[in-house]
Parts: sequence; C-alpha cells; structure tokens
Amino acid sequence: MIKRALLIFGLLAFVAEANDIQPASMENMISGREGLVDLVCPLPDSSDRFVSQAFAVELTDAHGFEILVATRHGAGGLQAIDNAQCWIRGPRGENYAIADVRYSRSNATEDHDWLVLRTSESFGTNMQRLTLARLQVSVDHLPGITLVRQNHPATVCQVLSQTEIIHNDGSLFAHDCRTRPGLSGSPIMIANDGSGVVIGFHIGRVTEYSGGGQEQYGLARWIDAEIEHAIMDLAAPAN
Repeated sequence: MIKRALLIFGLLAFVAEANDIQPASMENMISGREGLVDLVCPLPDSSDRFVSQAFAVELTDAHGFEILVATRHGAGGLQAIDNAQCWIRGPRGENYAIADVRYSRSNATEDHDWLVLRTSESFGTNMQRLTLARLQVSVDHLPGITLVRQNHPATVCQVLSQTEIIHNDGSLFAHDCRTRPGLSGSPIMIANDGSGVVIGFHIGRVTEYSGGGQEQYGLARWIDAEIEHAIMDLAAPAN
C-alpha cells in the first residue's frame, strides 16, 4: 500500500522579526535578486504576517505596474484572496499595493495552487524580470532544470518523469531539486538560446510511504495556458 503526504512549504512558519511569519532559512534573503520578491499577507485573527515567494514576469508593454506569479497557498490558503489585506515587499524593502489577482476557480488541490498578481506600481529598473515558457519537448528529453533561490548559487537538478503524482491533471511535475521550507513559488528554469526561461514553479514536497520505507520528491506546477491567460488578462486592462 502506498500513502502520500504533500508538504506545502509556505505553510511551515517560524517567528521572525517585525511580526513576519516566515521560515528561518529566509530571514536574511534579499528581495529582488533573481526576480524574486515577497508576498506578505496577515494571518487570520493575529497581528502576525505570513511571507512567501513571488517572481516578476517580463512583459514587453508593462508601464506602471508589475505582473507576479506565486502560489495560492502563500496568500493564506486555497480560498478567496483579499487584495486589500496583502501586499508585495519589493527589491529595496518598499511596499507595493496589489491592484488585482487571478487564480484557479477549480477544485482546491495541488494542481490548482497558483496565483497571478498585478501591482499598482512598477518596481523600477532595479529589478530582474523573468521570461516564461511553455514546455515544448517531452520531459524525458528535458535538459537539467534549475530551481532559483535568493542568496544561493543555482544548482542543476532533474525532472522525475516516472513519478506518479496525486491530483495531477498534467499540470504538475516531480523534481529532485534540493528544497526546504519557504521555497514555494520559487521559479524553475531551463536554458533556452543562452538565457534562462521559467517553465514552472515549486509548490511543495511529497513524502511517499511504501513497504515500510519512504521517498521524498519536490512538486512543481508547469507554466501552461491557464496561467498565461491569467497573466494576459491582468496585463491588458492596465496598459
């Protein structure tokens, strides 16, 4: 008998300074490197705030705003998102209001754990934005992938193409990248014509129990048409 347990990294919280709840491994990370910033949301019935990862998307015609991709659980769980209660902490520690969001209206399972946000202002020039791409080759022929982390050198890892994933409609993939609490929302990239493109993002870690033993692997969400349409929908009225 095989049993599986999904560990959503963003939900593991440890107390940090200024009432921010975030994993201890992220306390000294610098926002803005590698296109990463913080999504900050208050915890219900508490003065504390939960901090998770988001990354900025490269757009050709963005003026006066940013489009970000994050995990839906990073904004407080698989439920309605209150724009007014959450905000983005930018590359220099400044706060940006969230003007609008899009997220899956489907069943609240791991394959729908994505969130696209539009800020009310631009981050300016001191910020890297990342190019997105939909995978055009079989995962069996996919080159090494890289999970991007702030303040850490990029390391090459692999997609685990033979791993069966629960609640998977084809939008999830398993990987063997080294991860730890706080990395949900981190972009996963491959090299394309000499530059990196984002093909997915990390959402958690799975522990599979079988025959008295256990195996762990990372779980990630592909960039697909659903996310692309959400990005275009948010960007269109803002231009």
